[in-house]
Amino acid sequence: MAPTLLACNPCLGPQPTTSQLYSPNQTTLVMKEKVFSITGEDFTVRTVDGHDVCHCKGKVVSAHDSKKFTDTNGADLFTLKNKMFALNRSFHGETGRAHHDFEVKGHWKMIGSRSTVTFKNASDGTDVELEVKGDWMDKSADITFAGREVAKISRSFFNVRQLMGDSQSNKREFNRHAQERCSNDRLHTLDRRGGAQSLQAVQLTDPEQYQVTVAPNVDLSLIAAICVSLDEQQEEAKK
Repeated sequence: MAPTLLACNPCLGPQPTTSQLYSPNQTTLVMKEKVFSITGEDFTVRTVDGHDVCHCKGKVVSAHDSKKFTDTNGADLFTLKNKMFALNRSFHGETGRAHHDFEVKGHWKMIGSRSTVTFKNASDGTDVELEVKGDWMDKSADITFAGREVAKISRSFFNVRQLMGDSQSNKREFNRHAQERCSNDRLHTLDRRGGAQSLQAVQLTDPEQYQVTVAPNVDLSLIAAICVSLDEQQEEAKK
């Protein structure tokens, strides 16, 4: 079961507050590890209930190993750039507007992993530092601000009951549609005829899929970028 995280007030993140990037409710993102190093494909960051948050251009868009994030309308949010000469691999989120930029900086740690994320908070202009600690190889980490958890990354396999309830008819419909329409490890919304409820077909057995629980009023695109940065750091460490 996902942890219950307290809402941030004011909103927490470098991006201006919009309903697409910030939610007043706790949100769970579905992420896939190694999406760049293995496939190089573009991908969409989605919530567990199927709402698109942002898109990421997975292919390298420059010689400097940059990855571009856009909103769902295709407007640029930021470009995540590898800081080539950093002692510990770090990333800089560049928006073209310096006061909305951010940095994810890796720190050496004998056991587990640790990173810090720094930015100027868009909602009140204060300087913010987040701390990310955990075991990234196991996709388990906590993101905290001033000692308070604002996001939790965990290797968690979604089950039918969590997503759809306990009815047997829903389970049968899920299994049938999942076989027909689930491909390339993507989420698909299955709209049930005659009802307003939407069912999410999620591939349940993918060992490279993990979830991120995010507190209310936290920049979801920032959390997605942190995950991408940590994944890239881990892949680099294996080389």
